Amino acid sequence: WAAGGRGLVVLALASALCLLALPGSSAQLAVEGAQRGGTYKYGHIHWTSEGSEVEFTVEAVFRRSNPTESFAGTAVDGFAQVGDTITLTGRETPRFYFGDDGFTNILKMQVKAYSTIEDWVMGDIKLKHMYPGPSDGGQPWLASFRGCCRSSQLANNKNGEWVIGAQIDLTKASMSPRAKVLPVVSVPFRPADGSLPKVKVPAADAMNRNAVEWSLAQPWDVGNAAYFSREAQSFMSVPLQADFNGDSNVPGFSDPDTAAECTRDPNSPNSVSPGCFYRLLRTDSTLQAMTVEGWVKIQAPADGGEPGGYVMSVGEDAGRPGAQNLQCSVRDPGNRDWVNKCQISTFFIRVNETYVTVGHDLDRSAFDTVVGGNNIIASPAAVTREAAFRVCSHPTACAETGGSLVNKWVHVAVQRYQRGAPSTDGTSRSWMHSYRVLLNGHVLEISKYPGGPRVAGEVEYDPGESDKLEGPRAANTGPTCCTGSSCTCNFASAWDCGCMVNFQVGGALIFGAYRGASRAEAFFEGHLDEWRIWNGYRPSTEIVDDIQRKLRPELNDAYGNPADPSLVVLQDPPTRTTKTESRVSTLLALYNFDQSQAASTTCALSGMTGCPLTSYQPAFPEASDPRIQAGLAGSPGVALYRAFGYNVVTSQTDSTGVVFYSAATDTSGSALNTQVDGWSITMDRGNLTLHVPNPGLYQVVVMLAMEGGHAKVPVDFIVSVLDAQWDDGEAAMAYRLCSTVSPTGTCQFPGNAFVPSLAIMAFAEPYQGCSVRAARDGGQGMVDIDSHLYPCSLVASTGAEVRFTLRGEDHQPRGAHAAGGPWDARDTAVGYGAGAMPPTARLSTANGTNPSQTEFAWTPCPADVGSHIVCFEAVDRHVNRTTGLTAPSAASGMKCVQIEVRADPPPRFEVGEGRTPAAANLTIGMESAVPLHVVDDNCLDRVAVAAAPAPGGGGG
Repeated sequence: WAAGGRGLVVLALASALCLLALPGSSAQLAVEGAQRGGTYKYGHIHWTSEGSEVEFTVEAVFRRSNPTESFAGTAVDGFAQVGDTITLTGRETPRFYFGDDGFTNILKMQVKAYSTIEDWVMGDIKLKHMYPGPSDGGQPWLASFRGCCRSSQLANNKNGEWVIGAQIDLTKASMSPRAKVLPVVSVPFRPADGSLPKVKVPAADAMNRNAVEWSLAQPWDVGNAAYFSREAQSFMSVPLQADFNGDSNVPGFSDPDTAAECTRDPNSPNSVSPGCFYRLLRTDSTLQAMTVEGWVKIQAPADGGEPGGYVMSVGEDAGRPGAQNLQCSVRDPGNRDWVNKCQISTFFIRVNETYVTVGHDLDRSAFDTVVGGNNIIASPAAVTREAAFRVCSHPTACAETGGSLVNKWVHVAVQRYQRGAPSTDGTSRSWMHSYRVLLNGHVLEISKYPGGPRVAGEVEYDPGESDKLEGPRAANTGPTCCTGSSCTCNFASAWDCGCMVNFQVGGALIFGAYRGASRAEAFFEGHLDEWRIWNGYRPSTEIVDDIQRKLRPELNDAYGNPADPSLVVLQDPPTRTTKTESRVSTLLALYNFDQSQAASTTCALSGMTGCPLTSYQPAFPEASDPRIQAGLAGSPGVALYRAFGYNVVTSQTDSTGVVFYSAATDTSGSALNTQVDGWSITMDRGNLTLHVPNPGLYQVVVMLAMEGGHAKVPVDFIVSVLDAQWDDGEAAMAYRLCSTVSPTGTCQFPGNAFVPSLAIMAFAEPYQGCSVRAARDGGQGMVDIDSHLYPCSLVASTGAEVRFTLRGEDHQPRGAHAAGGPWDARDTAVGYGAGAMPPTARLSTANGTNPSQTEFAWTPCPADVGSHIVCFEAVDRHVNRTTGLTAPSAASGMKCVQIEVRADPPPRFEVGEGRTPAAANLTIGMESAVPLHVVDDNCLDRVAVAAAPAPGGGGG
């Protein structure tokens, strides 16, 4: 089978991927095998149907050396080989959802190919499902394959969940397209023509027709955004009140017992308990700092009003069905006690075209009056204390947004820090807080830098941080509130201290609206996605690091388990003038607005738009949260964090790579590619262009559809962008590896000097357009058909064998290994990888080592009429003949041949002048010659001409 003789890849002839020799298409994936990380590498769904029954084929690739019983097999190393069956498992058990409430998490994959060197196993999962109708009420059924986790070596979306979805509408199509791309496709970082890396994504339908449309996948993996309409008065609220859902036996965040659980002890999980979530939102002296961050896209409302509005606030709860908190059930804005318990806004974020404004209400109880024995509260009951941060105060933020936030996804992070508390000397009766805002990771300013005048002796503020703002609570002083020189809140404090017991115990955290006491209620117009609330002053560097990463808190202790003694959240309580320890932050809650988090839904697949978000669970904490210990007073579980929505629907999240990784977000550091500032992926008729800043492995999802956009299915694969550029020296004329300084400072391919080249040669002659026609050897020899590859065709006929030769070569230098350079050329062999092939096609054993060649041969049958795409790559291997050590392998670019099979035509006479005459005059008794010109469109046929008597004739 293989040149080199090591690490054979075993395959079935009809396999979707086979390597006829050597390590595979990416050395980076081979290195990954010994590392902890996700095991999923590739997925593709395609389907056929008969009536209302649909047969799905899920083609998938996973890491082979998965140390679980399910991935064990009959190979000599104990893992799976061709013919074995694997029951898929993972950090999350993979599932297939049919889209009509049916699903299965028992997925058995029949192995059809594997590689010990690349450490992958590939197979098919076959599933049949009977749908109740041809469509879902006129919309496609939405089937999906999902699980966790992706490869740990990806530059984008590593270790993330995968979700790929397919559409089925049997009134529009009876089958889907099928991709023919290799699971890992290699491209050079710097192509020879100076352009950007490009990949073709070949595809055809199940009838081997070429009627396919391409598009980049919308980001199924990152779910949805939420759309809030000002006209519809949309909002979503998380009740913070004690009487949760009308059940007094289930206390809420603000119940004293729940709040009492909140502690600064880093060895206690209660440092991120539900009580801490509540006490942060309502400004409590126990907790010094809070960070809130998320994605927002504002837009102008239909009535032409101001774009955007209140993204988030804490205020009056009016979004919960059923009984309300008993203390707030009767709305009484003229009553000071009701206002402070149920309405006052302790925090808000407002975004418009040019500003991000943050702040809170300030209690004005000191301005209340008594008239005729009745307490008359001040009007308004509170005043606004806010700081407006200008978008164009930071030049990069201004340039990125063009000075306007309208219709652009931007990331907003707000850091709030407690700057003071009431004092016994009467100089201060209020808590004081400062704010800082980052837009897309850039620190915004107010009017002066770093934010305003400073009090002598006070700690320096961070750049961009606002002056301290009074509120939101004004507190009296006295022995019941204060001890020594400062005043604090504790559970024995009276109401006069403005402390825990009576302040904002019946309100809610509100997305998309303001319902406070200092202004009229107001609503937001736009979209929100991935909002996170942190206990602590989250450093700007950590905010930037995670801006474009989908957090999976349950997989990372730094987010989900502050009880781990190695992860100190807060140590000694900070003084009033220092932030030292409070800069460490821990995630308290994450609202990503994905449809999958809704308690009930009429939409089956994450990624759909217009689905109502009524009762919604956060992505974090999860249903089982070790921080919320069972049996503790005031610990009702994760249901406490449930949000109730009104006129909020799912919307399309970003699909350009701004928010998440769907257009691939690199996390490797500074960009080597100076052709682009930010980067993305674009698709044009099956041609994928990657605007990537660095070499590495990038996950891409491409959607394929039949004409008209029907039967859309995904192919989820990896593009290996090699650290390589063209070397046109006389001794090379190939892509040289490690030609740039990689982001890690190390060569990805030590010992490997060049990417192997691949040429495809065939006996062929020009045909129509860019296509060629299979021909016999007429003495001209084989020709390189590189300019006639997919989407051009090699035309063949049924019954006639079509052949072509793959020729691979590596320009590894000789004699370099002894001097510490690359492996010697004598230690080099070149093999081949092949994609899906017709079942009766075959590849010969590789002939030679370097260069080497193998031959493809296939005789199509009448049932094979149509388009057949086969893809190949050349793969090098370097094995030190003395030590047996290997250098990382590299693969050539993928090359695909589209074989267009036509029915074998009969030969025909060409009639005309100089050809076969229509009539001939012959003389009796004299020998005569009649020219015959015979044509056969199948150049591989042999044509014989025989004379036969005409019907009714008398001789021959």
